[in-house]
Amino acid sequence: MEILVVILTAIAATTLMTLFSFILSDIRKKQFREPILLTKIIGSANILRTETQEQVTAWGIHYFIGLLFIIGYHLLFQGAYFDPTWFAAAVLGFASGAIGIIGWRLIFKFAPKAPRVNFVEYYTQLFVAHIIFAFSAIAIYKLYAAY
Repeated sequence: MEILVVILTAIAATTLMTLFSFILSDIRKKQFREPILLTKIIGSANILRTETQEQVTAWGIHYFIGLLFIIGYHLLFQGAYFDPTWFAAAVLGFASGAIGIIGWRLIFKFAPKAPRVNFVEYYTQLFVAHIIFAFSAIAIYKLYAAY
């Protein structure tokens, strides 16, 4: 049962984070949408045959990374390092945001042709998106614990 909670939490938290990025992209008229940026980077590497394959791969990577974050959270909860509290959500959100920024910096640095983005704005929204991710994850854990 725990694996199902981990998977559902990863899907829901990643979806809410991504929704935030899409909404902010539309409001600011900037490219903050992680799966779209990943699609462009994968496309620039010329390793897949079609744009559809690039998109599916990008979305898969995006959700897989979300799953890795949730597995990390779950291991912290199981190891009694944290309880799934709102304070833990803030700590995990800040840590996840920092990890996300480092990860994207590396992606942009090593991409064959990195998309042009305003890095200050992108990393700021990415940080906030990871805080939303962590709070969403904790909310789902709390809902699960209530049943």
